[in-house]
Amino acid sequence: MDKTVKSARRVTSQRWVRTLFPGCLFVPLVWIGCFSYFWMFFFVVWIIYIVRFLLLALPNCVSHVMKRPARYPKMTVLRLFIPSVVIPGAFIISRLSCHSAYAYAVDVAQDIQKGIAQDGVCPRYLEGWGRGGFENRSTIYYGKYGAKYKVVYKTPSDLRTFTILVPHAVEYSFVVEGGLDTELKSTFSGVLERPLDYYRKLRLF
Repeated sequence: MDKTVKSARRVTSQRWVRTLFPGCLFVPLVWIGCFSYFWMFFFVVWIIYIVRFLLLALPNCVSHVMKRPARYPKMTVLRLFIPSVVIPGAFIISRLSCHSAYAYAVDVAQDIQKGIAQDGVCPRYLEGWGRGGFENRSTIYYGKYGAKYKVVYKTPSDLRTFTILVPHAVEYSFVVEGGLDTELKSTFSGVLERPLDYYRKLRLF
């Protein structure tokens, strides 16, 4: 009897491992930037999981309504359901991390703007940020919820203006600009301008 119970428990454990393992494989996606081209591939993977899940879950729902035995094992349906939730959840977390980088850039820009009012010039470099061998330029990686995004600070040689950007692609970046006798503003690649408080609210926590 003991051997039978142990064997049944072992089989149950193996079933749970096979059910949860595929979904766990997608958890590291939270550390991939939401603008990465990898997400195009995983979006296709997510569509496949959703379609397969619906093809199995809907007949089971019909069987349940008609009080008939389920057509497909519940573990099989659950195995498809977990990745269908984990993949978009990882993307949302990565997106929130991106917005936290925007809010961080705004906070830093506001601190620099206050310092300019006192010193009369922009800082050449930012303390605690890497320089990377570039003159009048500092970089750091920031993200609160998983993926880290590059944040770049740069100022011209006259130190009268500055720019902080979170680059995503060649022609697409979040930009905060300010300086001496320059009002602080934020844009997406100089196209879409929004109030600074909009990005501060996106930090959530």
